[in-house]
Amino acid sequence: MPTLYHTKASYSVPPPLKVGDRVALTATARKITLSELQAAIELLGSWGLVPVMAIP
Repeated sequence: MPTLYHTKASYSVPPPLKVGDRVALTATARKITLSELQAAIELLGSWGLVPVMAIP
């Protein structure tokens, strides 16, 4: 029976985020409004991160 998990990491871990880093916000499951993202934008900003959104 095959295992459902990997015993060895087959991926690389990115470096930790630091102040000034850009963080992309995406909504993959449905259309979302800017007002729905506002809390996330404010939280990321309070951590010193820069939220980036792709608005079609």
